[in-house]
Amino acid sequence: MLQKYTTSCEDFPVHTYGKVIMCGDSGAGKSTLTEVLKLSNMGIEAIKSHESNAKHRGLAAVAVAAAPIQSFLQPSTLSSALDSEVAKNFSCSESRARYMATFGLAPYLLELLMEKVKDDCFVLLFDESLNKKVQQKQLDIYLHFWNGNEVQSRYFTSIFMGHARAVDIEEDLKKGIESLQKANLLQLSMDGPNVNWKVFEDLQNEIQLENGKNLLNVGSCGLHVIHGAFRSAMSETGWDIETLLTSAYRLFKDSPARREDFSSISTNHLFPLKFVVHRWVENVRVLERFLEVLPDLRKYTMFVMEKKLSDPHTTSFDTVKSGCQDLYAEAKLNFALTLAKQVQPSLTKYQSDSPLLPFLVSNLLEMLKSIISKFLTAEFAAQLKTCTQLSKVDLRDRSHHKQVDLGFSAEMYLQSAEFRKMKISDKDVLGIRISAKAALITFTEKVLEISPMRYPLARSISCLDPHFIAQSPDAYYKEVLQQFEHFMRSVLSSELLQFKPGQDRLDIFLHDKMCTPYPKLWMAVRMALLLSHGQATIERGFSVNKEVVIENQQTKSLIARRLIKDHIIQAGGILQVSITKQMMISVRNARSRYSQYLADKKECEVKERAQMKRKAELDAIEELRMKTKRLKSDIDALHISVKKYAEKCETTGDLTYIAKSNSLRRTADEKEEELKKIAIKWLLGFDTSEGFLCALCPGSHLGHHVVTYKVEVGNNLSRDHSKTCPADILLPNWFLGRTAALDVSITSPLNPVIFLEAEDLATAGAQATESRKHQANDP
Repeated sequence: MLQKYTTSCEDFPVHTYGKVIMCGDSGAGKSTLTEVLKLSNMGIEAIKSHESNAKHRGLAAVAVAAAPIQSFLQPSTLSSALDSEVAKNFSCSESRARYMATFGLAPYLLELLMEKVKDDCFVLLFDESLNKKVQQKQLDIYLHFWNGNEVQSRYFTSIFMGHARAVDIEEDLKKGIESLQKANLLQLSMDGPNVNWKVFEDLQNEIQLENGKNLLNVGSCGLHVIHGAFRSAMSETGWDIETLLTSAYRLFKDSPARREDFSSISTNHLFPLKFVVHRWVENVRVLERFLEVLPDLRKYTMFVMEKKLSDPHTTSFDTVKSGCQDLYAEAKLNFALTLAKQVQPSLTKYQSDSPLLPFLVSNLLEMLKSIISKFLTAEFAAQLKTCTQLSKVDLRDRSHHKQVDLGFSAEMYLQSAEFRKMKISDKDVLGIRISAKAALITFTEKVLEISPMRYPLARSISCLDPHFIAQSPDAYYKEVLQQFEHFMRSVLSSELLQFKPGQDRLDIFLHDKMCTPYPKLWMAVRMALLLSHGQATIERGFSVNKEVVIENQQTKSLIARRLIKDHIIQAGGILQVSITKQMMISVRNARSRYSQYLADKKECEVKERAQMKRKAELDAIEELRMKTKRLKSDIDALHISVKKYAEKCETTGDLTYIAKSNSLRRTADEKEEELKKIAIKWLLGFDTSEGFLCALCPGSHLGHHVVTYKVEVGNNLSRDHSKTCPADILLPNWFLGRTAALDVSITSPLNPVIFLEAEDLATAGAQATESRKHQANDP
């Protein structure tokens, strides 16, 4: 009660709370505020006495278990919000809330974020995934930067795209960060597909050309590397565990009848869990559950084969049945589970935004040492202490191999009485061990090949690990700078060993120790700590996308919601967000920004329609050109045939050739008429003051005719209307019910009369012809 918010009665004078409402019982195990305690006599002791009552303690326990929404609010904030007349009378329509968030809050928060990054180095994180609601690929962009004495990862923006080729991603990335200074870009953090490496290479070349700088490179995301290496290792065994686990889940997914059949014979009523292919190591629970339900799955497949249960007749069932008949299934699954559990801690540790790159290489090295100890002799494995030594060893050299250790659970199963009863040959067990060893070797090689361990910069940053500095400073005296040497000598080992990587932040720890006494050293360390160790932050953002996206949502609204949610999380909750004057001004201007956005959008749509219309016109022009070209080709071929048949008639005296010649001539005349119609269509279909290339003469401008026309619109036009505008073509009811007279002229730019003028004036031919007609026809 009140004693949670005050230490004595003096903090709350009696006249401010003459009576306090306490908890009472309203029945049915519910707690309600009914009892009134007077504080004028006993003061705070009245509250303490009431709280010691057994009935009150029971009701308080019920209230805590219920956890109402008010419990997440500060008492002072809650009471002021409930008593506020403004809050009670506040209302906001959906559309207004939307544009206030999109054009009021989001621009302010984005400007706030850019203010922190604009003059400092930053790391760019990006990744794309399919947004099923928008039906586009969503490229999320995060910034990794220094904010005060710690490193932060913040959502910046999203770009929506169709194709995700290297050139597309690069252009969208540059478009997304055009408001930032590319010269301050320190690193490009990404996962490892080839398309991303192509983006990295092209962007680095561009920055090198513009600023003379290179991006720092510590490899792609180490977490993705481990997942991919584990999947490759499991594929190397040939056991096809991936298909078995996937089929077991699909067999009972969305099938109430099969679930009921399985539950009827199951001892624990559990079902297989969903297996995620691209997150192999995170499927530890899936493996554990499958091993738990494997006896029931075997019973289920046996009942189906005995026709005691209905046959699903699916590929998933056939796969599960085959897996259940495998006598080595337990050994194989337990080996996979042991290896996954051995690798999983390295992944879990790095699901954080704090700078963990100094610990990554050493942790990966320790993980690989524990894995190679399963198939290498202890003496030889003990000699491999560094990444360089490990990378130079041929792990497939059998001279240093021993019998592979499958893990405690798998070994116990192979030695169990149940397994021995099956009388399985030692040769088959040896085959399992050989496959398991191949998996361990493949996993180790993949991690060494593409993980950050192979990059010198990632290995060198390990020197910032406080435990490493405390335990072996002598090894680095020859390689570190003078200030770093002084730092290692002056800071007590006890202070360094007190650092806990899982709980303490390395950036805050080193900032407090280095920033003031070692400013030059701190500048280098500051950049090193800024380097990203993986894509965990941006991968979590994909889950946030699913939370904030709704049907028929505009992409600007989605980006705005992401910015607002990210700011609330960074502030520590909605009640911790500072309501500043600048924020209120930005929200007040939301309506004007929204109106301007609608106006710009309308203008863009008008331009787009004009461009589409222009494109349609150009396509039609091209179609007429091609049709004209085909007709001319046909006409030329027909004339050649006409001439050939006429010559044959002269030489042979056979009149049938004349008939064929005349028939082809008529066909040529028909095509020439069609060509004239195309010329008229060309003339009437497109409006220009400069004329077009003649449809009869497609090709370059030089040496061809130019078709020009002049249009006069009136009510009393006819072919004999006026000598000043002889109507070569008359169009009744052409515009607003009025007739149009078209004056058509065909001139050649090579006409010596207009040749010199045509060099400076595109319409010289049309003007010369118009002038000549006026001279000939004007009274």
